[in-house]
Amino acid sequence: QLGAVLPAGDAAEVSLVLTDKWVHEVAEDWRRLRKAPAAIRDDPEAVLEAIARSQGQAIKFAGDGVRANADVVLAAMRHDVGLAQYASWDLAEDVAFMLAAAELVVASSPVQRLRAGLYKWAWRESDELRANARFVHSVVLVSGLALAHAAEPLQADRAIVSAAVKQTGYALQYAAAELRGDRELALLAVQDLPVALQYVSAELRADREFVLFALQQPGERGYNPDVLQYASQDLRADREVVSLAVQRCAMNLAAASEELRSDRAIADLALQPGRLQNPHVARYVAEELQRDLGFMLPHVQNTPRLFESLCPSARADRKLALAAVERDGLLLRSASEELRADAGVVLAAVRQNPGAYHFIAEPLKASWEVAAVAVQKDWRLFRRLPSKLQSNRDVALAALRSRGATKAGKALQKMTVAAMVAEILEGP
Repeated sequence: QLGAVLPAGDAAEVSLVLTDKWVHEVAEDWRRLRKAPAAIRDDPEAVLEAIARSQGQAIKFAGDGVRANADVVLAAMRHDVGLAQYASWDLAEDVAFMLAAAELVVASSPVQRLRAGLYKWAWRESDELRANARFVHSVVLVSGLALAHAAEPLQADRAIVSAAVKQTGYALQYAAAELRGDRELALLAVQDLPVALQYVSAELRADREFVLFALQQPGERGYNPDVLQYASQDLRADREVVSLAVQRCAMNLAAASEELRSDRAIADLALQPGRLQNPHVARYVAEELQRDLGFMLPHVQNTPRLFESLCPSARADRKLALAAVERDGLLLRSASEELRADAGVVLAAVRQNPGAYHFIAEPLKASWEVAAVAVQKDWRLFRRLPSKLQSNRDVALAALRSRGATKAGKALQKMTVAAMVAEILEGP
């Protein structure tokens, strides 16, 4: 536009003046870079000065050309490695830049490392970077799982694998086979993550001392998962190993040998309330013990939800069912069909939780005595009763005696027994 109204020399002079003006403004306030002309935003010197004044933040407003300049991007990353996200993708092909950037990330704080997202960078498509030991070592220090993308020779490099495993035990799965049998590396992995036992060699999974060590580790967030399944078959039949495993996590019972799942002491350890992360562990107790009332009844009394995972014959035991539904009425859903038609079991369940009414066998749903107990606990169930029961005076009275008696009266008046309810509400 200047060239259209001014002689060429004058236009150039004015352009220089404007450029100097913007350079001065950006030097005074780096935020001005946002609205600066492209010539300024693509000027490495102007952007570098703005980066120095902005703790690196000015890179956000730099032009595309400058964001492809390794020196400029690295200058910003020295302030905050998270600013790597503003670098041009073209730099992913610059090995020298990627090496320098990775080393900056490694030297940064844990929070900044996370923001940098080094493991997401486009290095995985570069055979040169995947095979660069210095670069891969830096990457696995930040994210051990990046070992998955390293070239095969580097997955067999002990120093690199060690760095990856120290960052996360999961990394061992990507190590070369010979290193997964390296006792020292395997110990590092299971110490960080007991379930890494699945990645170690078969020889180590059959090593009693090694497996006991793995079982003794606290695991991720202090929770020791069911790692026994990764031990050898012989060790899953070893009483001491299984006992320790079950104490660490009850679900390890699932991997124990059939003989040990029939062992009262082992099963008792698994069913103790204090170590029950999952009440479904009961399904792994041998069926003869599940049916043993002397063994199973105290456990169901302590942890009613064990009942729903028992074998069908145990869930058909009246004493076990009563112990369960007296503490959690909704467990009626897991009782045998015969017991769901047993008045004593059904009434115990409904008294504990009126919602158990939905699981009653059909013949007993027609019982006004059961319906009365249910609606007295929760009048809202009245709406779902068969019309014959809604017309029953005793059932209606029970609903009106519920905690929501006022609401019940108003609702019942709108239903088929309106006349009868009005009489009840007026009373003698």
